[in-house]
Amino acid sequence: MKVAVIGSTGQLGQDLMRVFGEEAVGVAHQDLDVTDGVSVASAMHSLKPDWVLNTAAFHRVDDCETNPT
Repeated sequence: MKVAVIGSTGQLGQDLMRVFGEEAVGVAHQDLDVTDGVSVASAMHSLKPDWVLNTAAFHRVDDCETNPT
């Protein structure tokens, strides 16, 4: 089984990478832009994972409030 962990460099993503061990494939921000469907489709087509866990997040509260897009 292959598990793609989007957001693998974040806190939750790192924990999941440890949990899934060798079955995990880390996908970080530099690997794809989660706001770009073509980027996501291309990465998933290339990786062919059985499961995808999306842990990507933008959690700087102050920035979220001033830049809601």
